[in-house]
Amino acid sequence: MRLLKLNESYFCIIKEEAVFDKLKKKFMDKSKTKTNSFAEKYLIKLFEDIFKSALDIKKIYFDFYKEEYKEFSDFLYQKELLNEDEIKIINLHEDQTLLKLRMSLNSYNISTLFDHEDDFIKYFNQMLEEIDI
Repeated sequence: MRLLKLNESYFCIIKEEAVFDKLKKKFMDKSKTKTNSFAEKYLIKLFEDIFKSALDIKKIYFDFYKEEYKEFSDFLYQKELLNEDEIKIINLHEDQTLLKLRMSLNSYNISTLFDHEDDFIKYFNQMLEEIDI
């Protein structure tokens, strides 16, 4: 599981069978925050704001665009406006899907955090990598 910024949009590569509540629990367990603390509440809000409006791009492709675009990569190029190098970075395995994160729909602060804190994605990805889902 990892976050990517591609073409001014944020994506997450995640296992297809991942369940939001299970992900959130594992994320919070890894955070080691104290129960009912400000830090715990803040991280829960952060996690929910990042993922709750996400679109499953791979599912959308297979449900609605499979006949129009022969390959998923063609769909990413034409509909998501990703270039060839960005598409190569995604490199999905068969059991993975691609979420398009739409954090700005949930919280201006989350978008600002991602856009202006240089190491935020790096640190967030370090935590996500430890979650084996």
